[in-house]
Amino acid sequence: MENENEDDYLGIGWKFPPSFDYHNHAVEMVRGVEDVRESLMILMRTRVGERTMEVEYGCDLTPIAFQQLDLNLETLMINNIKQTIMEHEPRVDVLAVSLVPDHEEGAIDIHLTYKVKELDLEEKIQYSYHPMYNK
Repeated sequence: MENENEDDYLGIGWKFPPSFDYHNHAVEMVRGVEDVRESLMILMRTRVGERTMEVEYGCDLTPIAFQQLDLNLETLMINNIKQTIMEHEPRVDVLAVSLVPDHEEGAIDIHLTYKVKELDLEEKIQYSYHPMYNK
């Protein structure tokens, strides 16, 4: 019964990237905390304006992609990420965001700690932002 309540609040969505359960002839789904995790990853990977029906959806870091990562840029990126999550993912509270440059890959590793509100559960994800590939 508790799992049903979790699904009611946290939801059920397509697994990303989309995959199919050939035995049941259906799209594979994720539920609960995993749905929240995948929603956050999709949000981070989506540029603002990329979705024609939801043009405000996404976390657009591309305008600042090729600048030197200093304290000002880091603060701007962290605030952008927090604001985006606050606007588009009401199931979570952001607890912390940190950025770690990966100079070899030319990427920035984004470490996100968040709390799933309904469950009071703390979770963490890491997303590697590659300016060359996230255009």
